[in-house]
Amino acid sequence: MSKECCSCGGGGGSVVIQCGSATPGVSNGGGGGTSVPPDPTLPAAPPCQIVAVRFHSIRVREAHGVDIPFVGEQPEQWELTLTANDQSLSVTIDARDGADIPIEQEVEVELPSPSTTISVRASGLAKALVAFFDQPLPATENSHGASDNWGIDAQVQLNAGDRDRTYTVFYSIKCQIARASSVISRRQAINVIHEALSPVVDSKNVPEDLALTLFIRRMESVGYRLKDIHPDILVWEGPRNIHRAVHEILNRKNKTTRAKAPNKTLKPTA
Repeated sequence: MSKECCSCGGGGGSVVIQCGSATPGVSNGGGGGTSVPPDPTLPAAPPCQIVAVRFHSIRVREAHGVDIPFVGEQPEQWELTLTANDQSLSVTIDARDGADIPIEQEVEVELPSPSTTISVRASGLAKALVAFFDQPLPATENSHGASDNWGIDAQVQLNAGDRDRTYTVFYSIKCQIARASSVISRRQAINVIHEALSPVVDSKNVPEDLALTLFIRRMESVGYRLKDIHPDILVWEGPRNIHRAVHEILNRKNKTTRAKAPNKTLKPTA
């Protein structure tokens, strides 16, 4: 039956009958084919293939300080691990109640498909004067996906707490538009590791092949990719020039070393 015969008149009124085999949401074309509109329940493609998850700062709301006679309450040392999917950063801070501590470090995460999610996590260890009393920090996690546009261009918080310690990690996620290519010599890479390990081991005791392997693993852990390796140079791809990243890492190491330097012994006053 054609659609033209589906409207019929009769008696004093008219009767309109819907007929035909067309399915709602499907339009029949002249060639007999069908065109199905996109399913609105399916997630859209990610707006970019790589995002940068940047950890801006940590706010220590409550810490469990150590009370030392004649000295007073001393800050705890927190060793935090900040992770986005399989990329992690390690941060060591002196935790005092109400302290706001800048981080400004980032890792990269790939978004290969609409079903990919970004898991942002924080965990760690509160170090005591005696290792027996070390305690795990409360852990927390956020998940971002198609429903919230993978958290892109939003200011986000990770909140964690237990009865002794509470803290907030502030971070943001942005599209990584371009990646920079840069090179570093094999000798420079080895020297970086020797300098980083100098407080604990003599460079003569670190074979060059081991030092080079440690350098490659360290740079890959902060979002760099080794594109090519030659006898004398390493070619890298990452968020910026690799020399800037190395400089920042060494500066953080030096600050941590200075922070851990023993203070002068305080004597009680009469």
